[in-house]
Amino acid sequence: MLLSMRLLCRLALFLRWINQLFRAEGSAVVKRKKVLFLTIFMILLCLCTACAETVLSSDSEREERQSDILINVQTREGQTEEVLSCETQTEGISDSVGAIDTQDMGDTYNTPFSIERTTRASSVSLHFYTEEQSMKLEDDTVLCTRKCIYPVVTIEDNEIAADKINADIQERVDSFHADNDVFDSAQYDYEVIYANHSDFHFSGYSDELIFTAARADSKVISFLVTSQYYAGGAHGMDTSIGLNYDTQTGERIDFAELSENADAFARNTLALLQNLASTAAYQGIMWEDGIDDLQEVLYQDNRWYLSTSGLVFFSNPYELGAFYAGKIEFTVPYSD
Repeated sequence: MLLSMRLLCRLALFLRWINQLFRAEGSAVVKRKKVLFLTIFMILLCLCTACAETVLSSDSEREERQSDILINVQTREGQTEEVLSCETQTEGISDSVGAIDTQDMGDTYNTPFSIERTTRASSVSLHFYTEEQSMKLEDDTVLCTRKCIYPVVTIEDNEIAADKINADIQERVDSFHADNDVFDSAQYDYEVIYANHSDFHFSGYSDELIFTAARADSKVISFLVTSQYYAGGAHGMDTSIGLNYDTQTGERIDFAELSENADAFARNTLALLQNLASTAAYQGIMWEDGIDDLQEVLYQDNRWYLSTSGLVFFSNPYELGAFYAGKIEFTVPYSD
């Protein structure tokens, strides 16, 4: 609307100037010029009005599209959503390395705690929580950090099964928190390094336990659980295990339970894995004799999980390839 008013004002000024010009002309010439300029004026007026309507229409359409997007974001129920997070801090570290008390976790570590996200799939909900701890000196030198991301499972109308799964997960989380090796190593190594090399920069150690959901439905709940550890050197190390649960019972699923004939199933899947390993994609990242080690490496306990697309076998770093290859995965589709 503002654009239209400005255009009309400018056209009015233009018309006024033309009228003054006509007063200096003869009557015949004036009549012809008036007809000509009035015609031009009407054409310009129509064009400007059309442009203004187009601009207004475009702005209106953009506002409607933005409104639709906002409505869709607010009303669409996605699989992953961010949840309110909170953080609590405990008392600081003592002023000397030797005075750090690794036994009293509550008094010596900063312990942020947050709810990260919620994943929903059919009757199953997975609420992921994050717990972090850190060991610092008063000069803010970080000796060590720890992080644990773990799920709490909710199964609609099946609290017993959910409790069994959560108890198994919580046992692993408690075991992770009870292990203070990384804190002890960080404190000892810092004392040794600092005593001999006061100008040496200490890279803080870290320890993490990360649960990642691979599948969660009315039949199966599967996680890939990765432990990541850094205690100096060129890089850290990580190892993974698969945890697979029966959604109806809450019990762990053993590999032998995947088929009525466990031996034949193992032979058939191994043949498929060998075929995959012989392709160029795998040959480029595996050791030369990696195919010979498939059975020994991939058929260990907890070296598989159930994804939405198939049965996934995996190796940890250095088992079938160099460190840069990381965790090597092989997926056997359910259709096979």
